[in-house]
Amino acid sequence: KTIHSKSAAMMYSVLAISLLVAAVHSASITVNPGDDIQAAIDKLSSDNGGGSVIFNKGTYTITKSIYANSDITLIGAEGVSYKDILITVDQSNLKFNEPLLTTDDTKALKN
Repeated sequence: KTIHSKSAAMMYSVLAISLLVAAVHSASITVNPGDDIQAAIDKLSSDNGGGSVIFNKGTYTITKSIYANSDITLIGAEGVSYKDILITVDQSNLKFNEPLLTTDDTKALKN
């Protein structure tokens, strides 16, 4: 299941990956604006068999499609709501209609 960018006009999107579920795995990596989200996801998957990517408050720019297995949870940091996390999309590196987020769990994402 994928979430697609609607158009080039879509520059900002609230992080409603909220973020995918509420439960936090025991292993976690906290990311800040400017960090490589995919690298955090990959590290959790390879080192721990899954875990939680915890987003601190801020604006995150997606420059490439992100893939997360169902063993990964994306969640806001304690005290951070989905309204405090903003996603910008740099579409210069994304192909037309390329997914922004892909997962192997078809129940995790809803359009």
